[in-house]
Amino acid sequence: MKFRLLVTAVVIATLCPILLTPVGAVAATSPKHIAVIDAGSSGTRLTLFADKEGSLVPQAIAEAKTKTRGLSSFASSPETAGIEAIAPLLAQLDEFLAQQGIAKKEVPVAMLATAGMRNVQASDQNAAQSILASTAATIEASGHPTAANRILPGLQEASLSWLDANVLGNTLTKRQGSVGIIEIGGASAQVAFRSVKADGPYGSAVQLVRVAGMSIPVVAVSYLGLGGNDARSNMQTTNDAGAFCFPNNSSGRAPSVFMPTSIRPVNSSTAQFSWKRCSSAYNQTVATVGGTRTASAPVAPVVLRTLPGFNSATFIGLGSIQFIYSDLGIGNRPNERLALQQSATQLCTGTNAWEKMLTAYGDDSSAFVETLCSTSTYTYEFIFGASGVGANPLRFATGEAGLPRAPAWTSGYAITVLDP
Repeated sequence: MKFRLLVTAVVIATLCPILLTPVGAVAATSPKHIAVIDAGSSGTRLTLFADKEGSLVPQAIAEAKTKTRGLSSFASSPETAGIEAIAPLLAQLDEFLAQQGIAKKEVPVAMLATAGMRNVQASDQNAAQSILASTAATIEASGHPTAANRILPGLQEASLSWLDANVLGNTLTKRQGSVGIIEIGGASAQVAFRSVKADGPYGSAVQLVRVAGMSIPVVAVSYLGLGGNDARSNMQTTNDAGAFCFPNNSSGRAPSVFMPTSIRPVNSSTAQFSWKRCSSAYNQTVATVGGTRTASAPVAPVVLRTLPGFNSATFIGLGSIQFIYSDLGIGNRPNERLALQQSATQLCTGTNAWEKMLTAYGDDSSAFVETLCSTSTYTYEFIFGASGVGANPLRFATGEAGLPRAPAWTSGYAITVLDP
């Protein structure tokens, strides 16, 4: 079986969200299933959700065991995007549906691309449209109804993650103490939390989330260029390759060059991690990139801490934040800011720190070993740093943080389709 069953079901609230209107040919009555394709910058994934009567939370019943290339990697050959990135996922889906006796025509497919494709759209609109045309043709030819085939705006990605988090936490109706989300992806970072007012000097950062007859003001922002990969590229470009953000590898064990695919790779034998220098460089990256005003980022990260509702929110770290904390073995400690700095410094500092990292991972083939030190430092600066979001470490946790599972925008989207 190429699809992996997910057996965890969650039953919580009975509110009916009206957050977003799906785009595409979805039946007038709500479907019982929806397949959501998350086309991110680092890969394309598919999850099958099912509606559960009496529950607002959709049940993720299966997901593709393998992922495919990110759609943004098809900018030079857009006509192949559907065949290479979407068709293999749909083949896995169809095999699972056949085993379960579910007809394809009863399962709409929503293909939603995130920050990687936002970058392509900004740099080459024709390529972006051609990629979407290719994915649309593949879905149409598959026999599944098309629920969506588009680039998901950053504001919606943040809002959907927030919706899922607060449905899971049963905090949709709480004016104080609701759940906020901080998510770092490959190309963008998202922040969302409930606002106590719908207007004010930074009213453009507030979105009205309409749920069960309520209009909930939510600060939702998305920073293109502040995903982990893009932030690292920016840091290296402006800091002569940023050798102080990588561990020393004087032994010469693989890799001999850190980030060989980067525009600014680092000779591993001359790298020497320094928390002070690396954090300073990333602080400047956050200030510079985050200081650029866009429709999805009307305020800089450092301004978020001044907005009404920020101080009462309990934030959950999502995306690569979860993996960094897991890789460092931190877990949900009382002060995750201090734990992150201490763990990264201990592991990454010193001559031939690379050996310590290989021992910690137990697998020197992992692509994440090369970037653990730099990404850990960036994670700290974006969440807690002087130019970053400035989350209170005593009101911040990673991953599930007491919820039945980690929130995800894909589940938030499924809510809007299965329980409109």
